[in-house]
Amino acid sequence: MRHWIRQFESHTNGRTDIEKVLVGNKSDMTDEKMIEAEQGTALAAEFGMSFFETSAKTGLNVQTAFISLA
Repeated sequence: MRHWIRQFESHTNGRTDIEKVLVGNKSDMTDEKMIEAEQGTALAAEFGMSFFETSAKTGLNVQTAFISLA
C-alpha cells in the first residue's frame, strides 16, 4: 500500500493541497478481512489522511468518506 501512496504522491508533484483518504472496502466481509482497522488507521496517519472502512454492498461509510473529501 505504501507503494501506491508514494506513486500517487510522485504524480502530484509534491502538491499538499490535494485531499485524500484511505478506504478499506468490503467491511461487510469480516471473515475475509486482510487488514485490521488499526493498521489502516496507522497507515493513513503516516501519510496525513483519514481512514474509512466501507462497504459498497451495505453502504457503510461510503457517503462519509466522500463527504470528508468535500
